[in-house]
Order: sequence, then structure tokens, then C-alpha cells
Amino acid sequence: MLYIVRGRMKESTTGADIGPINKTLDTELIPALERVQGVNSAEAYNSITGEIVVIIDIENAGTVDRILGDASVGSSVGKWLELATRTGGEILYDRPAWQGLYGNN
Repeated sequence: MLYIVRGRMKESTTGADIGPINKTLDTELIPALERVQGVNSAEAYNSITGEIVVIIDIENAGTVDRILGDASVGSSVGKWLELATRTGGEILYDRPAWQGLYGNN
């Protein structure tokens, strides 16, 4: 199961802000996510259009609640959102998990 969070750089973001944003993602947010029970891995990607996509491999949907309630994750997200705006998020179920929840029909 994947939990995906998307953000876009704010219009006021400058080239000088990119380094600190990436440092926060790499040294604070990703490690904080990976310490949450039920998180298998987490990675962040940057697009050429200024979007940041965080992909979190999670054990089950309950892990999202633990992520949202974790103080270290919240602190890191707050730093990220000083220069970015959250644009979306979703949970993607792998086929076996989906079939386990909703049957094979």
C-alpha cells in the first residue's frame, strides 16, 4: 500500500530555498516517517515543475493515522509547508490488498 503526498513550491520560493527544502525532506521528514510503526519506506521526488511528491510504503491504512499523529513528522511537515503548499494525497492499494478488502469479484 502506498500513501502519496504532493506539494508544490509557493510562488515566493526562490532558488536559494530549494536546498533547505531538500535538506528538510532528506534529513528530517524521510527519517521521521521511517520511524513510524507500519512505514516500510519513504522517498521524496522533485519534478521539473516544482512539485514534490513523497511516496510512503505503508503496511495498512491505519499507518496513515500514526503518521498524522507523530510529532516528529508534524514538525518536519511544518517546515516543508513554510515554502510549499500541499496539493493532494491519496492511498494506493496494491492489488492483493484491494482484493483482500473488497473480494475477488
